[in-house]
Amino acid sequence: GLVMENPEAVKAVSMALLRGEAVGVHDPFGLLQGALPEDRVQPLDPGARPLEGGPAAGVWVDDICVDLPAPILVLRPASLAAGLGCNRGTPAAEMRELLAGALDSHGLAAASVGVLASVDLKADEAGLGALARQLGLPLRLFSRHDLNRVGEVPNPSAAARRHIGVHSVCEAAALLATDNGTLVVTKQKSRNATVAIARRSFSSWASARGTPTT
Repeated sequence: GLVMENPEAVKAVSMALLRGEAVGVHDPFGLLQGALPEDRVQPLDPGARPLEGGPAAGVWVDDICVDLPAPILVLRPASLAAGLGCNRGTPAAEMRELLAGALDSHGLAAASVGVLASVDLKADEAGLGALARQLGLPLRLFSRHDLNRVGEVPNPSAAARRHIGVHSVCEAAALLATDNGTLVVTKQKSRNATVAIARRSFSSWASARGTPTT
């Protein structure tokens, strides 16, 4: 389920393993656990460069974008959910630009967005459906009851409460789609749309994989 961002780096990692060398690994979610020989794995320092005391090759498993040397294989987990709210008739292009801007300004990888989320009243919203199809992502729709069960959010919406009876759409939907993860991008706005991005917690990943969290 990981998206390979730079497949050309696979050769460097494979050759290091064949030569019996250490491989640097950054994997905060533990998604590669058991996939690499434990005696070959070292913590990966993204600031280190080959031949500066660190391993010659490495694997970076994360949704954040950092400057990495070429021998580092970048794998993107589907750890992010984008919650979206929009006015009727909002085009997919506007929402896509808003989402891309939010990801870029916060140093997050687009390939790690695994799901879009909104309120179920938007089930027939053409632009939202088109955006999900363009990005090849599932669209999860939550009832107003479920959205209102989410606790306090950084940016509650008086307009959403007035028009559809919920205190939040984008922030609450993002949190629900990540099993009550963590908001990493609070509500951002364009003329007709809002977006917020949440990250799944480590315990959520571990539970999905059947891995103990302690």
